[in-house]
Amino acid sequence: MKNPIAILLFIALSSGASAQKLRRAIAAADLVVVATSMRVIPTKTHTIHRLKIEDLLRGPVGFDLSQVSIVVTKRVAVHNRPVAAKRMIYCLHDYARSARSAKLPGNFAPYYKMSGYAGSAVVLDKKPAKDPRLAFARVLIDSQKGQSSRKTTEALFSIALTGDKRIRTEAASSLAERQALITCLTKMHLNKLLARAVAETEDIGYKIELASICATRKVASLIPTLCLSVEHVGDRGFLRALGRFAQYIHGEEAAEILSNHASRARGKTRDRLIVALGATASDGALKTLLAMQKRGQNKVAVEAALRIHGSPRATAAVASKAAKSDKKGIEKSDEKGRKSPRQP
Repeated sequence: MKNPIAILLFIALSSGASAQKLRRAIAAADLVVVATSMRVIPTKTHTIHRLKIEDLLRGPVGFDLSQVSIVVTKRVAVHNRPVAAKRMIYCLHDYARSARSAKLPGNFAPYYKMSGYAGSAVVLDKKPAKDPRLAFARVLIDSQKGQSSRKTTEALFSIALTGDKRIRTEAASSLAERQALITCLTKMHLNKLLARAVAETEDIGYKIELASICATRKVASLIPTLCLSVEHVGDRGFLRALGRFAQYIHGEEAAEILSNHASRARGKTRDRLIVALGATASDGALKTLLAMQKRGQNKVAVEAALRIHGSPRATAAVASKAAKSDKKGIEKSDEKGRKSPRQP
């Protein structure tokens, strides 16, 4: 049986949702601290940043140091770097073995390297204790330390539903990715998440992440409700996600469900639902789209839907249509040339 979490994660990622990966960095790090870069020591091959630790969030057993060093290799592109004199959340990986090989000064040990995950080097607000990203990090770390799934779920649900824009999408992703947390969500939780997903029209990544939680639990009202929001949201990533959510929840019936919604819609809403139909990548959708293409209905939307469908037959249908259009264009050009006066 396919893992529903993996399927829905693929949908969210392929739709462009949730670029920030602080949660991944925290999970993978050997040391997570709030610290300030106080000094920079250049060497021939590396730059050493001395950190003053202000808050140990998670570390090795017995760790009680007040300073550590971050190593940045010169002339090597890195995703994250320390920002001088700024309090930051640092997700660090042990660099001791590489430091010995590079013969870095022993008096600046222990050495660490920063995580490369996007969004994992967080410059905190002026009042770090009130920074929502630090609160989010503490929730994740408390969970790793054994906090109950229900308590973690409630904390992440609150952040995802009403939290700061900088972290709410990743909180939703954290819920969507963990089966133990998903199962703790009640019907009331899911109804609130769905209502918020429908209401969101600007932050599409956030909208998709909220919807993916409901899709994982196969909320029956998800697809009809999202179809209503298509009138106000035409983002291609959202339309892809809608089609794939429908396929995941309803299987081969997804094509009929979306076709029925499309048949009742008009104008751009109808076109968008046709695109979502293609994203189901189902046999039923392909049959409907090929019939629409043959009748010449909604030409632009049908072609886009066939491209998104991506099956060999869908691809061939797009190519065949393009070839016919090119042939007609050439014939018209030749005919025009024959009718034009002969040049002297």
